[in-house]
Amino acid sequence: KQLLYRHLSGTAVLGNSVIVGDFDGYIHWLAVTDGKLQARIRPSSSPQVSTPVVVDNVAYLYSDNGRLTALALAPLK
Repeated sequence: KQLLYRHLSGTAVLGNSVIVGDFDGYIHWLAVTDGKLQARIRPSSSPQVSTPVVVDNVAYLYSDNGRLTALALAPLK
């Protein structure tokens, strides 16, 4: 319900999370196991139009205004 009407992008898996962008520029992390929201950031106010691409444990997302965002998981200490 938290992502209802958010006009989501395609999804990608990074670690134990599913990553998805939305129309308002947010990127959401959802747990692979149960779909619960884990985190959210807003690197741009423009829509995240592309399906995230994961290469070598880095997720790349491209927003409508041309901003490329790269996200990597940091190991827990």
